[in-house]
Amino acid sequence: MAGREPKQAKGALGIQLQKTALLDDLSAAELIEVYAALYDVQLPPERIGALLERFGLSEQRGKFARQMSGGQQQRLALAIALANDPQIIMLDEPTAALDPHARREVWDVLRGLHEDRRTILITTHSMEEAEALCGRVAIIDQGKIMAIGSPAAIVAGLGLQATLKAAIDLPLETVRGLPAVTAVRYTGQHLEIQSAAPQTTLPALHQLAAQHGKVVTEFTLRQASLEDAFLALTGRSLN
Repeated sequence: MAGREPKQAKGALGIQLQKTALLDDLSAAELIEVYAALYDVQLPPERIGALLERFGLSEQRGKFARQMSGGQQQRLALAIALANDPQIIMLDEPTAALDPHARREVWDVLRGLHEDRRTILITTHSMEEAEALCGRVAIIDQGKIMAIGSPAAIVAGLGLQATLKAAIDLPLETVRGLPAVTAVRYTGQHLEIQSAAPQTTLPALHQLAAQHGKVVTEFTLRQASLEDAFLALTGRSLN
């Protein structure tokens, strides 16, 4: 379609860049109208109002983008990306530089777009974001696809292990001997244990602590994540 009918192909796309250049002297409503016109789409005021309402921007209708918060600007950029009613939405770092509250707001919006049965393609350095939003992920390193599939399938395919963390002081050589333990270390005041079967390791850890007259406190269990998969596949951090 793109080769034979480029105009129609472009009309099916909605794009949000990592940083959208918004015209300084136009309001939020006017910006949506102008960007829609670039696709030869004439939006009536009620349609613009519906877009603003959907993204929680009704009160910002007459404001310039520079008068909005970072989260509001990102939501406005998403509204602009939907101005031409696209079926495929491409987003580049949609929550970059946003605080946690604003990031969650944008995530909620993206989940709503997915429920509309639109195809959403996201590029992001946030493994947390990819894991929270994406049903299918491709991990790319230096232009090469290292893995592709659902986040859970990628993690499971690498055989990554869970991490037990507790505030307790025990001899490392003794902890290494616990069942299913593959690695141990101290980080600050906490003991970290990597385990291939945490349901087996944990009772043994409690028993070992009791033998030393101690109690396991501040205990957490973290399953392997997509970020762990990235590190395992690329051998480096997300920098």
